[in-house]
Amino acid sequence: MEQAVIVDGARTPFGRLGGELADHQSFELAGSVIQVLAKDIDGDAIDELILGVGIVSSGAIAPARRALHEAGLSLEISSVAVDRACCSGMTAIGMAADRIGLGQRRAVLAGGMESMSQTPLMLRAPRTGAKIGNQTVEDVLLMRSPLADAPIAKYVGEVAISYGVDREAQDKWALRSHQRYFAALDKGLLADEIRVNPIGRSGARVEIDEPPRRDTSLEKLARLKPVYGSPTVTPGNAPGLNDGAAAVLVVGESLAKAENLDIKARILDHISMAGSPTAAVYLPAHALQRLLKANGKTLNDLVVIEINEAFAAVPGVSLRVLANGDSKALESLEERTNVNGGAVAIGHPVGASGARITYSLILEARRRGGGLAAAAICGGFGQTDAILLEVA
Repeated sequence: MEQAVIVDGARTPFGRLGGELADHQSFELAGSVIQVLAKDIDGDAIDELILGVGIVSSGAIAPARRALHEAGLSLEISSVAVDRACCSGMTAIGMAADRIGLGQRRAVLAGGMESMSQTPLMLRAPRTGAKIGNQTVEDVLLMRSPLADAPIAKYVGEVAISYGVDREAQDKWALRSHQRYFAALDKGLLADEIRVNPIGRSGARVEIDEPPRRDTSLEKLARLKPVYGSPTVTPGNAPGLNDGAAAVLVVGESLAKAENLDIKARILDHISMAGSPTAAVYLPAHALQRLLKANGKTLNDLVVIEINEAFAAVPGVSLRVLANGDSKALESLEERTNVNGGAVAIGHPVGASGARITYSLILEARRRGGGLAAAAICGGFGQTDAILLEVA
């Protein structure tokens, strides 16, 4: 089988709901990212575009096809949109690796996109004829699970408490996320991944992520009230609703060598799995355990780790599951996880986050001299993905 490798990646800044990027549709943001990556390689070698979406097809019909058009790439390139909720962007990368491994593709652009600001309200009415009376508009951004019949924030908080991760622990992780983000920003590290700067609503180019707050403190976080009946989840220890896109260029290793492309990482393995509809906070741990076991590796082999912060509770619980009661192991895991901040600070445009954490992971592992690295992400109603990389 052909070895799939990642040779480049990029993303937009992430915007707030109704913020600087709100006028851009998801496929416009994605188009600008894949246009940058397509310059790395002869356009004739690109066989497919796979983009993850998470909320009502990211507010657009055939969004991957439209992103392809937006980027000005050949319309003969195959395109597909993938919906595995928050996992989607990572699932897209895994699909790209599978296609290349099987010899079906030479080069694939893979990632994800979301414009939560452009998410439509839903009016569910039958198409069989006119209906007299008022209609109810549904807002899917309320993030309620029909499988659990409860707001996601509510059961996330409840499950987190059952694992000993209380409100204070979640707030501390949220603060760390912001602090680590600004430490990375001040060192200029984010310029390696934020390579697209769209024009914002203000008329200026958007250079950095909107959501992070430099003045965040435990005192400020403690004053915030929980949302949706959750015992622990607040606007401070969970991401907002965001806009953005991220992608990587995945190619066969033989093509990368023939074209003298910079092989940043080899995709050793990728898995998708699922569990209980309320299992979001610990499923990333299970995915990482399964991934490492299947490849004969351990947590100690990982130079750096990413666990998407769909809520601060997710890495909080998942790392405790991985540490299995060992306080020193937990401390080591926390030091190696989300070292440049996570979604609580940066934002979580649902379809894009899996691609963002994958490429951020690669960049940080390279700064540390390379080695094995892994990322995991939970997805709506009990899904998860994980990816194992050998970073050059």
